[in-house]
Amino acid sequence: MRTAELDYDFDPTLVATAPAEPRDAARLLVVDRARGSIEHRTVRDLTEILRANDQLFVNETSVLRARLALFDTARDRSTEGLLLEPGVEAHTWRVLVRHAKKFHDGDLLSLRDAHGHDHGDQLQLIRRDAEAWIARFSTGPSGGGIATLLERSGHTPLPPYILKARKDRQQSFDDDLDRAEYQTVYAQESARASVAAPTAGLHFTDELLQKLADRAIGATAITLHVGAGTFKPVDVDDLAEPKAGDAAKPTPTSGFYFDETLGRWKRGSPNRTPSDRATRATAAAAPSMYATRIIEVDYQRFVEGDPNLNVVIRPGDIIYVEPPETGFLYIDGEINRIGVYELQNTNGRLTLSRFVSAAGGLSPTAIPNRVDLVRMLGNDREATMRIDLAAIRNRSEPDVYMQANDHVIIGTNFFATPLAVIRNGFRMTYGFGFLLDRNFGNDVFGPPPGTFN
Repeated sequence: MRTAELDYDFDPTLVATAPAEPRDAARLLVVDRARGSIEHRTVRDLTEILRANDQLFVNETSVLRARLALFDTARDRSTEGLLLEPGVEAHTWRVLVRHAKKFHDGDLLSLRDAHGHDHGDQLQLIRRDAEAWIARFSTGPSGGGIATLLERSGHTPLPPYILKARKDRQQSFDDDLDRAEYQTVYAQESARASVAAPTAGLHFTDELLQKLADRAIGATAITLHVGAGTFKPVDVDDLAEPKAGDAAKPTPTSGFYFDETLGRWKRGSPNRTPSDRATRATAAAAPSMYATRIIEVDYQRFVEGDPNLNVVIRPGDIIYVEPPETGFLYIDGEINRIGVYELQNTNGRLTLSRFVSAAGGLSPTAIPNRVDLVRMLGNDREATMRIDLAAIRNRSEPDVYMQANDHVIIGTNFFATPLAVIRNGFRMTYGFGFLLDRNFGNDVFGPPPGTFN
């Protein structure tokens, strides 16, 4: 099918710049294929259209404030950004930046919230790939992790056609209102990873879902995150052609090939000439003692639902998972056992929280939200990230996987020492302070090992 066959005249003044009120008052086109009829209804009519034992699947993904208003202080200019997906390296993101070529590796851009306020949050540009910048966030004085930073300084990622319609009509809307309306009523905060809403779900209300349930119409929750590809236009003439940009991405047949002369796998593609077509055809017809190809799968994109990575597994396929890397980790500051630790090659992966525990835990003067992680970027660069260990341990922020040569520095502040002295100053010999003395703790702990009770 050619894309021209899907073209139709559309009046841009019909683009809605605000949702229907209430949500389920939105219009619904009902096509009955059996009768060949078309009806114009509303979403709330689903209680009449659906039948008992029908099943709805509701996508519980939640929308990030993924649109960014950025300001380049060094050059006194502003620009915009849109988060695409987490990067391969820990705590990095792929970000589309307007006028991307005007920026350079290492540039620091300040984030402005929807009301123009600067909370000290920043985005550092690390390097560019074929489509976007690889960037890392750093939080301002308010602290918090990436999710907290985006809630504070990010903007609601409304589709471009809505933003254009508002601009053409000179309309202004509060971003906090957009935030509430551009989210389904069943979205889960723990599943906040989409850069766009699952649009059909925006028209459901709690009341409509309850009425459907009362009529024995089921609802099964799933989580499918929506990526920035939803905003990309179809830019090919024939839908059978590869999508634009596919040529820049590694394909399954261009990752590795087996060089039979050298007797080993090599990265890249073998040289193909017209003269060896007959040889390749003969080889294809005969059983081969080697795998025909190796497919490299980006795990992060795979678990986020990228359909291009959902590879069919066949009998005889071999799945190889790269083992955790080995090396050394360094930790100092307010920690009980400062030193160098070996990152062993095990089946598990070592997180920051577990690493701190292995190093004897925090000292009395440690400040858990002042933990710095220094990580090497290549051979001659490093980056430092401030991490809130307390938030990790109370499960409000995700933990961090350690990598070889990571350096963890546990920080403190001016008040930590006097507070530690005050906490321990009330301990007394007879067990009625903040700490229970072992001699009088038998009722709590039981008698100690030995000859007395």
